[in-house]
Amino acid sequence: ANQFQEAAFERDFERDELVRATEIQSRTERAAERNELESEQREFGELTVFEEIRAAVFVTPDNQVVLSSRRDWIGRPLELAAIGLAETERSRVRETMQRVRASGRTASVFSLDRNFLTFVMPATVPIGPGELAASRGALILLVYDLSLAKEVNRQRLLRQFGVGTVAVFLAVVGLGISLHALVTRRIERLHDSMGRFATGAPPAEP
Repeated sequence: ANQFQEAAFERDFERDELVRATEIQSRTERAAERNELESEQREFGELTVFEEIRAAVFVTPDNQVVLSSRRDWIGRPLELAAIGLAETERSRVRETMQRVRASGRTASVFSLDRNFLTFVMPATVPIGPGELAASRGALILLVYDLSLAKEVNRQRLLRQFGVGTVAVFLAVVGLGISLHALVTRRIERLHDSMGRFATGAPPAEP
């Protein structure tokens, strides 16, 4: 049951965050076209207020960081290790980046322990500052840390399970009391009446 609930939580989280990721993708592309990357950088910095977002980066086709949730990454080559991805996850993310560049379609990848979710989205960048012509191959990466959200969800499910268990227990106790009052007492009265009838005594007053 816990695995089922956790899988449902992951699906819902991925679906909801994909909507927000798409909005970030659209705003980033417009800012690149208008050469307003400095104003967009403020938004990337503000993404860190969301506890589940580990990192957000916008990279050029040659993997140079243009925007980032950390300013010290800007202007440098993308380092997945700095983002916090384990060594076993980096190759999977790199493969996903190549696939997204080739297909032009957003992809997501969970870490092997299911605690990290990485969105990789295709984007465009202007060929020159202020130019509307765009070069495809840029990417936006959003890395989510689900461990805290999962723990909160797990605690919520445990509370719900506890409340449900208490409710079932009280219902069973109430049903037992009702059965005793409605059935057991009647059987006892019937047994007593049969005993009186067998001995020839008059039946008890109802």
